[in-house]
Amino acid sequence: MNKLYNQVKVLLIDDEPNILQFLELGLLNEGFRVHTAADGLTGVSAAKRFQPHVAVLDVMMPGMDGFEVCKILKQTGNPAVIMLTAKEDVAD
Repeated sequence: MNKLYNQVKVLLIDDEPNILQFLELGLLNEGFRVHTAADGLTGVSAAKRFQPHVAVLDVMMPGMDGFEVCKILKQTGNPAVIMLTAKEDVAD
């Protein structure tokens, strides 16, 4: 395990509990510091406290979608962002 990973903070935001748990366990096993949120609004609030280096966002969430969350995160802390989606069309 790389000791530098435990300094990297990752925020996971997804409304699917199984996906959230899967990602969290994988990242924790690699030594990352992880915080999770089950919706966009909670995720934005968590980001203000947690100050993540990386945010992994679900695109399709009820209420505040991943694109809206991304805009807010980029205005406040500017973490690297990875977008997750089940959409298949390249235009999406």
